[in-house]
Amino acid sequence: MANQDYVSDELSHFVGRGKNPDDQCHLLIEIVKSGCLKAPRSELISGEKIVQSKILEVRGNADFSSGEMYRPMVVCFCDIPIDDASLRIHTSKYSKFGLSFLKDFIVGKGGSPVLYLPRAARDASEIPLDQYFDEMVKGYHQFSAAVENLQDANLLDQLLALRRFLDFRIFSFIKFHDHTLSDGDPNNFYMEREWRVNDSVKFTTEDICKIICPRDYEEKVKAGLQTISDDKFLLIE
Repeated sequence: MANQDYVSDELSHFVGRGKNPDDQCHLLIEIVKSGCLKAPRSELISGEKIVQSKILEVRGNADFSSGEMYRPMVVCFCDIPIDDASLRIHTSKYSKFGLSFLKDFIVGKGGSPVLYLPRAARDASEIPLDQYFDEMVKGYHQFSAAVENLQDANLLDQLLALRRFLDFRIFSFIKFHDHTLSDGDPNNFYMEREWRVNDSVKFTTEDICKIICPRDYEEKVKAGLQTISDDKFLLIE
């Protein structure tokens, strides 16, 4: 029976999107030395965002489908086999410097895949799926605000626990996408098969499956990580 090559046993994280290769190289070395992948923090905008916790911000006046309403502080990974053409497309958008870990390791850190929803999908109501979610999630926020005035403390605790579950484990793991975009479009992220871990991922060098870098930067990365064995390095073009 042939082995599948759709997904990988490893999940990869690429560092320094938007930076030049030298800065990406330096960042990769510093991350490996620190033993921690930290979620990026967005700047708070007074009056526009409600800070719900240190790992989730909710912007109540944004549309849910835009991806701007829920801003979880997460470390993102892609589930793309290393030898898949999709990985080359992914690195061209993000970075050629990264790390991979076994999927079991990321699951142990609380990682989960996101749910992709096509914007243009329609149900029996004929309303596009993105508009339907925008309406329903705004209604959910109105309901959430109303229940905070409940006098029944036990019921209030139950409803707040439900809200935390929906906010952190459901709404923070949904992404809308345009299925008509070309594979190379920067906004086409469906092929990434994204996984997310809240806040940060601490690791040891033994936890790392691969340290990924361009072949041109092999000597520089290895010089910065002299204690890492050569068999952990994956060189890409």
